[in-house]
Amino acid sequence: RNRRLNECLVEKTQANISYSIKGAGKPLLFLHGFLENSSMWEGLVPKFIQEGFQCIFIDLPCHGNSRFEGRIAV
Repeated sequence: RNRRLNECLVEKTQANISYSIKGAGKPLLFLHGFLENSSMWEGLVPKFIQEGFQCIFIDLPCHGNSRFEGRIAV
């Protein structure tokens, strides 16, 4: 289920980074942890928008709707 507004994709040579923006006002950036994606923040969004924030969500490479075509070394 994808209810995101203003969803975008930044396309680069090896990575496509998905991000979405909701609301207007002072920007607030949401980053998720390992093995999560930006949808983990959806429950908090209405409160922050109501408080006058613009919520920006990023799916890190290899998470959610973002892709990475290169090699990952651990």
